[in-house]
Amino acid sequence: MITYRVLRSLALVISALIFSTTALAISPQGTAEKHFAQGLAALQTGDGTQAAAWFSEALKLNPEWVEAYVNRGQAYVLQGQLTKGVKDFDQALTLDPEAYEALYNRGRAYTKLGQPDKAVADYTAALKLKTDDWQVYYNRGNAFLDAGKYREA
Repeated sequence: MITYRVLRSLALVISALIFSTTALAISPQGTAEKHFAQGLAALQTGDGTQAAAWFSEALKLNPEWVEAYVNRGQAYVLQGQLTKGVKDFDQALTLDPEAYEALYNRGRAYTKLGQPDKAVADYTAALKLKTDDWQVYYNRGNAFLDAGKYREA
């Protein structure tokens, strides 16, 4: 026969297991968010190398974090590693095809890579998601100019 003490002990063990499992599930995400915040701080100071490292740490813990890919892509672009930046923007768009910031920033990277037609395509797609951003219109106009499409510019 199960006594009160045994039932109480079992309840405590089960509670402890539930609590520790929940804590384990929350802990890595909290760490990923901390890495992400450190990456943002480094990006704001213009330290693309450190920012990319922090965003990479966040992505190890949460490999489907769209914003981390976008921000690491920006960090790569800041370092002049445009192709790596484009790859991160591509990954963000694979995870979320409507990731506005990924489209906008990939368009900027394509402009720097001398690929104005790809830049125009990204800016146009971004404008379908957010029609009131004057910077996208401005950058798309410049990309049209770079492509020799003066009427569209």
